[in-house]
Amino acid sequence: MPTRRIAVMVGAGSGWGNGILRGIVHYAVAHGPWEFCVEFPGLSVVAVRDWQVDGIIVPVRGEEYARLFRERPVPVVNVCGIVGEPGLPTVRVDDMAAGRLGAEHLLERGFRHYAFCGFADFNFSDRRREGFGETVRKAGHDVSVYVQDPALKTEWSWDRQEMDLARWVASLAGPVGIMASNDERAWHLTEACRRVGVRVPEEAAIIGVDNDELRCEFSSPPTSSVAVPAERIGFEAAAMLDRLIQGGPAPREPVLIRPQGVVARRSTDVVAVDDPEVVRAFHFIRDHAGEPFEVDDLVKEVGTPRQELEERFRTNLGHTVEAEIHRARVRRAERILSDTDLAIPAAAAASGFRSPAHFSSAFRRLTGLSPSEYRQRFRLR
Repeated sequence: MPTRRIAVMVGAGSGWGNGILRGIVHYAVAHGPWEFCVEFPGLSVVAVRDWQVDGIIVPVRGEEYARLFRERPVPVVNVCGIVGEPGLPTVRVDDMAAGRLGAEHLLERGFRHYAFCGFADFNFSDRRREGFGETVRKAGHDVSVYVQDPALKTEWSWDRQEMDLARWVASLAGPVGIMASNDERAWHLTEACRRVGVRVPEEAAIIGVDNDELRCEFSSPPTSSVAVPAERIGFEAAAMLDRLIQGGPAPREPVLIRPQGVVARRSTDVVAVDDPEVVRAFHFIRDHAGEPFEVDDLVKEVGTPRQELEERFRTNLGHTVEAEIHRARVRRAERILSDTDLAIPAAAAASGFRSPAHFSSAFRRLTGLSPSEYRQRFRLR
C-alpha cells in the first residue's frame, strides 16, 4: 500500500489530546503505513490549506474553523464537540451520557442540592449540562447553573473571573454536588471554593469530565472525573478517515463514543447525609469493594440491625445496601477491565464477586454491557 500522508491538528499536552494521538497511532500501526504532519506552536490553521495531505484529523474549535476545513478537497474528521454542527464527519464522546454519569455519581452520595458549572460558547458544555440536569431533575432535585458570559473572558482578569465564580459558589445552598463541564472547569471551581472558604468535598463535592490525570491530581483536593475514552475516539476517527480516503460514504450523524465511567477522587469522597451509620457503612463498602463480604458482614461492622440499616439507606440514599455494594464493585471492575489483562473470572474475584455469573449479571444491569463487551469497547491494546 502507498504511504498515506495525514495531517493531525490535535495538540499534545492534555490528557485528552495525548489519548487522541495514541489512538491514531494504534490505528496507523495496524493499518498503515501512515506518516503524519502535526500541529506545532505558532502554526496558523490557514497554513494547513497548503499542506499536501491525503486526510486531516482535527478538533473543530469554531464555525470559521469548520468552514475552513469543509473547503478542503480531502477528507476531514472532527474529534471534538465544541461546535454542535460542524458539517464534517465527527467522532466524539457522548456528552449527554457524560452529564448523566456525573449526576448519578453525585446522586449516589445523597445530596439534596445540585449545580452545574460550564462554558457559554461550547456545545459540549451545553450537552453535558443537559444530561446532568435531566438526571438530577428526574430524581426530584433542582439544578443551579453557572455559565460565564464568553465576552467577559477578554475584559476581565483571571482574579475577577475567579471572584465571579466564587460569588456564585458562595450563593449555593449546601452541601451541594457540583458538576463541571470539564476538568479545567473543575479546577476553577476548587480554587473558587478556596477563596470563599467552602470546603471540598464536605460542603461542595466537585466532579469534572475527561479524567486528565495530571490536572485532576494537581487540584487540591484531587478531583473526581468522568473518564473519556480518548484513545478509542482517536482510533475510530483514524478508521473513519481511512474509509473516507478509500472512497467510503461519510456518516450522516456523529459517531458518539460512550464515556468510560467515573474515576472517584477526594473531591467527591463524601456522603451528604446526617446519619453516621450510613456514612460509616458507605465508606466501608468503598474501602473493601474488592473483598467478598456480604450484607451481614457489613451489619456486624457497623453494629446496626440489618432491617434498620436497610431503612436508613433507603431514606438517605434512595436504594438498598446491596445495591450500594454492587455499585462499588462494578465501578472497581470497570477499571480492572479497561486497565488490565485479567481474565473475566479473575476480574470478578478481584471486584469482590463470588462468581463470574453473579458478576456478569450485576455488571450488565448497571452498565448495559457485559464485562467482555465493556473491555472490547474501552481497552485498545
